[in-house]
Amino acid sequence: MKFKVSVSHLIFVLSFLFFASITHTHVFLAGNDASRFAHIESLVDSGVSYIDQSEYKWTKDKVTINGHDYSNKPPLLGVIGAGIYLVLKNIFGIQFEKNEGLTVYWLTLIFIGGTTSLLVAQFYMVLGIYKNINFQIRLLTTLALLFGTIITTFSTTFNNHTIAASLIFLAICLARSGLTYWTGAFIGLAFCVDIIPGLIFIPLVSLVLYDLKKNRGLVEFYFVIVMSALVFSCVNYITVGHILPPKFVPGGYDKSSSFSSSIFGVLLPEDYLYPIQCLFGWHGFFTVSPVLFYGLAGLGKVYKEGILFPRKWMIVLMGTCSIFVLGHILFVGSFGGWSYGFRYLIPIIPILIFFIPAVLNKGNINTFKVILVVSILFAFIGVYNPWPPGFEQNKGSREIDSMVINPIASNLTAFMVEHLPNFSLTRKMVTMFISPTLSKSNQYFMYYYYSKGDKKMTLKYMKLQKLRNET
Repeated sequence: MKFKVSVSHLIFVLSFLFFASITHTHVFLAGNDASRFAHIESLVDSGVSYIDQSEYKWTKDKVTINGHDYSNKPPLLGVIGAGIYLVLKNIFGIQFEKNEGLTVYWLTLIFIGGTTSLLVAQFYMVLGIYKNINFQIRLLTTLALLFGTIITTFSTTFNNHTIAASLIFLAICLARSGLTYWTGAFIGLAFCVDIIPGLIFIPLVSLVLYDLKKNRGLVEFYFVIVMSALVFSCVNYITVGHILPPKFVPGGYDKSSSFSSSIFGVLLPEDYLYPIQCLFGWHGFFTVSPVLFYGLAGLGKVYKEGILFPRKWMIVLMGTCSIFVLGHILFVGSFGGWSYGFRYLIPIIPILIFFIPAVLNKGNINTFKVILVVSILFAFIGVYNPWPPGFEQNKGSREIDSMVINPIASNLTAFMVEHLPNFSLTRKMVTMFISPTLSKSNQYFMYYYYSKGDKKMTLKYMKLQKLRNET
C-alpha cells in the first residue's frame, strides 16, 4: 500500500518544525506548568502520585490531601505525560535531574506542539467544506490558527487548554463524519484533561451524531463517554484516593485559590468590569487575538444565511460557545493568573477561526491581512513569556505582581530590555508600562526574568538592584 503525501501532511510537518523552533526549555514560576511537571516527575522518578519530593513542589498550583501535596490539575494529562517521560528517560536518558531543559523541551514539543500541529493539519483539510474556497483564503485562515492567536503562545508551554482545543475541534469534525466511537473518544479525552469545555460540547456532538446515525449513533457515542468517565474516575482514585479530581476532594486544601473568594477551588471575579476586561482589556480574548473578530462575524453569517451546516446545529454551537464564554467571564476570576491573554477561552479558538472564510472576499482581504499581522505580532509577543508576572486580583496580591496590568506591554518591554537596552524607546516603555521608579522597575525585571528561567538577565538585575541599594 502506497502512502500518499498530501498538503495536510506537509502542514503537520511544517507546524511541528515551527513549534520545535520556539518551544520553551524551562519551567515557569507562575506554577501552572510546574504543577504538571511535578506530577510527571513524581510518577516516574519517585513512583508516587504526590509531589512532596518533586523539584517543583514549590508550585502554588497544588492541593493538600491527607498530609500530602498533589498537583491540583486533573491527573490524566500528567499520567499520559509520565508515559512520554518514561520513554525519554529509559530510552534516550533524558530526565529532569540531569538535563531539565531538554526534558521540558521534549515533553512540551511532543505533547503540546505535536497536538497543535495535528489540529492545524486537520483544520486545513476541513476548510475544504467551503465550496469554491480559493487557496489564498484557505491558507490565510490556516495561518491565522497556526500563528495568529494565543494558541500559538501556549503551544510553546505545557498546558491543557491547547490540548482541549485540538480534541474538541477534532471531535466535532469526527461527529460530522458520523464516526461515533472516535467522536466519543476525543470528546471524552477532552473532558478528562479540561473538564468544563469537554463537558459543555457533549450536547453539540450528540445532536450531530443523532441527526446522522439516529439512536444507534447516540448509544455508541455515550458508551464511549461512560468509559471515558470511568477512566477519569479511576485515574483520580489512583492519584488522590478519590473519584473526584484533586481540586474537588472533600477536605482538601487548594493553595492556588486560598488568597481570595472562591467556589470549588475557582477564584471569583472582584470587579463588575471584569467580564469586559476579559474580552477587551489588556488580557482580553479579542484584544490579544483581534483576528477572532472575523471568526465571530463569520459565525453569525453562516447562521444567518443557513450555509455549511443545518441551522439547528449552528444554534446549539452558538449557544454552547456563549455559555462557555459567559461562564468564564462571569464566574472565573484572576484573568487566568499570570497569563498572557485570557487562556480559559482557548478551546473555542479553532471553532471561531474556522468561520473566517465566510466573511472574506476581495473587498476586505487586504484589511484582514493587516489585522492578521497584528494578531501574529501579539501572539509572538506572548511566546516570549506565556506566563508573565502581572496583576491577578486585589486580594492577596503583592506590589510586584500588581505593578503590571498589561501583559502585552510587559512582555514587549522585557523583550526590548533584553535585546535593545540602550534604545530610547525601551527606556520610555519601562517608565510607562512597568514603573517610573528605577528601583521598582529593576525589582520587577529581576522577578520577571527569574520567573521565565533567564539566569543571565536575572543576575544582571540582581546586581543592578544590589548596586543601587549600596549607593
